[in-house]
Amino acid sequence: MENRRCIILFLAGILFCRVSLFGQPSLVNQQFDNYLRLLSPEKVYLHTDREVYNVGDTIWFRGYLKNASDLAMYPECNYLYVELSSARWERDFYTGTSESRTRVRHRVKVKRDAEGRFVGYLPLREDLNTGLATLRAYSYWMLNSDPAYMYTK
Repeated sequence: MENRRCIILFLAGILFCRVSLFGQPSLVNQQFDNYLRLLSPEKVYLHTDREVYNVGDTIWFRGYLKNASDLAMYPECNYLYVELSSARWERDFYTGTSESRTRVRHRVKVKRDAEGRFVGYLPLREDLNTGLATLRAYSYWMLNSDPAYMYTK
């Protein structure tokens, strides 16, 4: 009889603890909600008019920026930065060596229009070398995170 009473009290204690745990949001849920509201990452997509360009052409683009969460407290940025980087052989006159270095060749800052899009162009100058180049788009807020989150093409 005494064992049965102990088992019933033990089970009641477990049931009470379980109900109290489910009644309150956990610390992990609160931290996740704070992340979505305060540090929600922005996502950028850039749509270009073509895939292949020649020197002297103009890259026309349209960009879209969206918060990853609908719960975000802060609005999206009003400016989008688009830059073109490519490798170029550079010679060090002091040592006489040459090496290929990837550098940003051209950068533009585009303001959001009335419909919420970013429309702009990037002229390809005549002094660019032929080869592969990287088009990258990001907002100022995205500079706080890893470059892997930035849009690259």
